[in-house]
Amino acid sequence: MLRLSLLIAASLALTAGGQAAVAARSCGTFRVAGLQTQVHVRVVRGHTSCRTARAVLRSLFAHKRTHVRGWRCVGPQTGYSQCVRRGARIQGLF
Repeated sequence: MLRLSLLIAASLALTAGGQAAVAARSCGTFRVAGLQTQVHVRVVRGHTSCRTARAVLRSLFAHKRTHVRGWRCVGPQTGYSQCVRRGARIQGLF
């Protein structure tokens, strides 16, 4: 399941622009109650701090809304979540 999720995320990153996968910056992990694995946070595009990326994705997982702190988000589902704002993109993979 995790391999499939990572494969889907990599495919989406490549279709969004061939350099997106190379430019991604890892921002650590966090745990979610009820989820047996950690959520891996990445800044895929833009100038977003890791602190902001983790905070937005934590809120997304906690409240499952489509708008979080000014970001438009999808997920979390099937091991993948993503938020965008003004050209910046962050992802949470689990």
